[in-house]
Amino acid sequence: MTNGFNEITNEKIVFFDSYCILCNRFLTWAINHDPEKKLFISPLDSILAQKLRKHFPELKNIDSVLYFDGQKAYSRGKAVRKIIQDLQTSETLKLIVDIIPSPILSFGYDLVAANRYKIFGKYDVCPPLPKEWRERMKV
Repeated sequence: MTNGFNEITNEKIVFFDSYCILCNRFLTWAINHDPEKKLFISPLDSILAQKLRKHFPELKNIDSVLYFDGQKAYSRGKAVRKIIQDLQTSETLKLIVDIIPSPILSFGYDLVAANRYKIFGKYDVCPPLPKEWRERMKV
């Protein structure tokens, strides 16, 4: 999905559910695999996320993860796949994520996303970001 959002920013941004424990753990993993600090983060309820959704109305009801790679927007399983591809992580993991057929990836992602609070829990209040992440935050 491409649109005029890249006129606002061309940075790689992960939009995440900041109350979701699983989402925060995935974000921690992603940042740990981004030593060049090319990946930025933004809560799904940020002003920047609202602007993204304005440019990509089909993302309006996504409540778990979105990814903007500087040109295109991705949601759900496709977002996770693209984030992993863009990180400095094992080639084996990238290959595994690549060969999973999109319908199976989407089904698995949707199943976990729908039950993430039941399985992993939910923060009552957004946890404070580690100090070293603050330079990556986009609001």
